[in-house]
Amino acid sequence: MDVFAVQDTIATEIVRALAIRVTQIEQRRVLEKPTENLEAYDYVLRARPALQRPTRANNAEARALLRRAVELDPKYAAAHSNLGAVLADQKKLDEAIAAFRKAIELDPKYAGAHHNLGTVLRHLRASGPRSRARIATETGLNKATVSSLVAELEERGLVRDGDIERGQVGRPGQTVEIDGRVCGLGVELGIDHISTHVLDLRGVTVATRRIPVGVQEFGPEQTLGRVAKLIDEITVETAGTGHDIVGVAVGVPGLVETAHGVLRVATNLGWRDINVVDRLMSLLHGPSYPILLDNDANLAAVAVLPYELSVPVPVGPERAREAEADRRLHAGVLLRSELPGLPAGVVVEREVGRRVVVGGPG
Repeated sequence: MDVFAVQDTIATEIVRALAIRVTQIEQRRVLEKPTENLEAYDYVLRARPALQRPTRANNAEARALLRRAVELDPKYAAAHSNLGAVLADQKKLDEAIAAFRKAIELDPKYAGAHHNLGTVLRHLRASGPRSRARIATETGLNKATVSSLVAELEERGLVRDGDIERGQVGRPGQTVEIDGRVCGLGVELGIDHISTHVLDLRGVTVATRRIPVGVQEFGPEQTLGRVAKLIDEITVETAGTGHDIVGVAVGVPGLVETAHGVLRVATNLGWRDINVVDRLMSLLHGPSYPILLDNDANLAAVAVLPYELSVPVPVGPERAREAEADRRLHAGVLLRSELPGLPAGVVVEREVGRRVVVGGPG
């Protein structure tokens, strides 16, 4: 029996039964076989429970299973990427990076394989400008690996050389800092306003606007026209100051089918079954940047979490554990209480920093 053929048949029948609109790209992705080797596929599946509970014993078990999968199918990108995640948890960072790079070589679109670049970028975001040698010391990566990663990040326009680092032991080194030219644009669609906020990768505000709009009275078509006009204006404005918007996130107060960019229902707006992303892409004439639609409280909870977790806990040892739990709860749960029916966003932070975001009517 061909397991993948059975999976393809089931997936196709489910989509047909639910009448879900699936793009051709998504169809190819669903029907694409991750590997031709069923035994390698089985080893990756068996490693997943251990990956979800990263204890020392589970990591050892997952590493053995994933190494076996790689031996059976050296071209299996997911096996290499998952192996890289295990090795990273075990602080075997050079081996982890080699595994991630192999996964990217096999499948450049495999998101999990870009972990190593994210490690350096997040460290610069949290700690500020650093020399390459200092990044290597603080992250546990070797200097050659850091130099390679920084060069790749520079090529992508995400980091740049900064000032000379002084006050450290040894010869002063050239610092690396996040390049503030790359930005993201956030759009909030409220019941009586549209807000936009442009942030660079350092978290610095580049531009912000808020205009009053009677969304219920205007309806979807006229409101999204206003949103598109505002996005277009602020994109031109920021480009004039040397900034580049590479992505747009739109937050709406309702139930969202994020994968398809569809707002299913927003009681406070009076909207139902509106493909917000498709309409904005059309109004903006197919922009180069992607547009993401999500529930506003989910996006807000994700945004506030890093700032809340960076605040120190000012209590003695006897209260430290309880205070830390309170702080994480406060950081991970955002309640929007201006109006009844608005949703809450909940971020569940796992031991190794993986997060799940959920939201629902409040």
